[in-house]
Amino acid sequence: MTTTTILDPARLYLGDNGRCFCGSLRCAGSSAFHSGREISGQEVYPLTEMDFVQAKRDGYPLSCETCGKGAF
Repeated sequence: MTTTTILDPARLYLGDNGRCFCGSLRCAGSSAFHSGREISGQEVYPLTEMDFVQAKRDGYPLSCETCGKGAF
């Protein structure tokens, strides 16, 4: 059996209710990891470099809420 993954473990994503997480199975959860949608059915969105610049400027540096991995 082969497993298809949608999320990249090296990237950060924004999910339902503003949750920020990396694309690893442990942090994103099985639903998001395999389908690109959280268990609630909401699509997850990859964060861009500009998202990080704006968040840092606003005093809210983004990182994975589970493992603490940051980006950019």
